[in-house]
Amino acid sequence: MFQDQRAFLRHLEEQGELRTLDVPIRVTRNDNELMALSRYLSINNVPAVKLTNLEGYNTPGVPVYIGNIGSRKRMCLALEVENWGEAKEKLAAAVKTPPESWPEPVIVDPGKAPCKEVIIRGDDIDLQTQVPKVWFGEEWSAMISDNVSVTRDPDTGTLNASALLHSFLDLQHDGTPYSEELRRRCLISYIFWKPPTGIHVAENYANAVKRGKPLEIAIASCIEPQLFIIGGGPRCPRGSHAWDKYAMVGALRGGPTEIVRCETVDLYVPATSEWVLEGEVLPDQELADYKHGNFLGYYNEYQLLPVTKINCITRRRDPIWHPSRSFMPPYDHGFLQLITIESEVLSYLRSGFPQVQDVVAYPSFGGRGMFYVVQLNVDAHEKPYAWFGHQIIHAVWGSPGRYGAVAKYVVVVGPDIDPYSLDEVIWALNTRVQPKSDTIFNDKGQVLYFDPSALATPQGNTVTSEQLGIDATFKLPERFTKLHQVPARPPKEAMEKIKAKVAPYLT
Repeated sequence: MFQDQRAFLRHLEEQGELRTLDVPIRVTRNDNELMALSRYLSINNVPAVKLTNLEGYNTPGVPVYIGNIGSRKRMCLALEVENWGEAKEKLAAAVKTPPESWPEPVIVDPGKAPCKEVIIRGDDIDLQTQVPKVWFGEEWSAMISDNVSVTRDPDTGTLNASALLHSFLDLQHDGTPYSEELRRRCLISYIFWKPPTGIHVAENYANAVKRGKPLEIAIASCIEPQLFIIGGGPRCPRGSHAWDKYAMVGALRGGPTEIVRCETVDLYVPATSEWVLEGEVLPDQELADYKHGNFLGYYNEYQLLPVTKINCITRRRDPIWHPSRSFMPPYDHGFLQLITIESEVLSYLRSGFPQVQDVVAYPSFGGRGMFYVVQLNVDAHEKPYAWFGHQIIHAVWGSPGRYGAVAKYVVVVGPDIDPYSLDEVIWALNTRVQPKSDTIFNDKGQVLYFDPSALATPQGNTVTSEQLGIDATFKLPERFTKLHQVPARPPKEAMEKIKAKVAPYLT
């Protein structure tokens, strides 16, 4: 169980999955190499890197790490398992664990919390020089990504701790700088609240706006990896536990998380965070953040979002920084999104349908996909009833979590189709599907915001989408009474035997 991100990085280094890179890397606005570097690491299965020679970097004494969870293997190391299947099962089991059995966090004395070794308050704060800023690609603003952002519902006091993006304020759209006060003390927070779209922090902010009051927030950055996975992944039902994801992650980690009370807000953050930014999301001020790479692989033109004023910074004495950005997959935290999608949908489906074997989201190399393949462990006459695949499709769209409801495409296959092989999935589509009778079309479905094919709101996000479900199982008994054409393919056991026999001579 990793107590902080540093322990995880040491583990990566011991496993040969982290190396130090001393070559100059450019990180400034309109002149940077981090998107290319991050993509190179993921595509080529290269270890993560510690960067010590950054050009144009505002905090040169703070080392930057890239690719910490940027591969399936490093995600498995973060979850302390051997392979992707085990990782998915472990996360799915944590999601299913009853909230009353989640370990409560341990509140530590502020004097013993590493995240409070340095404290900067009020007018002494300068975000431009005191917090690391690096750019990826053509994005307009540097951002804070690896974090849990903690808020409370102003109406009920319910705590929420979830990952959230925040961007620094540098230049306005016309190229002129923002005011000195905004640049030194404020961030733009990616809170989409018109409508809140089921995201707790957005609901909390909407409730604060109704009251005409700011929303207290604490941004705890560079945290231990399993909390980041839970914070940015599975939905924790509102009110299910007083400590929200601080308790939920205990079911995954097998032990409690250490937290500490903030200095200026009534909130709690992980005690071993590298950085904590305390402040308030203002109820009467929104600004546009331009050209931001999103998790679907496109640049957004703009988003109109709330402004957060920072009133206190606490950090470790010698902190580290882990930035990550979204762009065309694969990218670093895309593997976090991938495994949380698969485990959340798998966990929900299995709770009602033991016939569900696996769920795979595409793109399968990292990223928040909208194309899901559900593999059953039965097919043909073994299905419990006719058109069972159709019910599974509706179950995915009706799932209560963050992801199943926004699946644009759902394909259901039998146990002989490898859901990790698009070639096999497409073969099933070609040979087991009639395009009209074996499909379901939903023209008023949920949407994965930022989908560039859907109609956007004035805030820059989207609210509705069309959806397509495809039943690619054998149509017995729906259309046929017997399997009149048997697939001509070697069985799995034969493939494993021949691999063992010839692989030593062919690799």
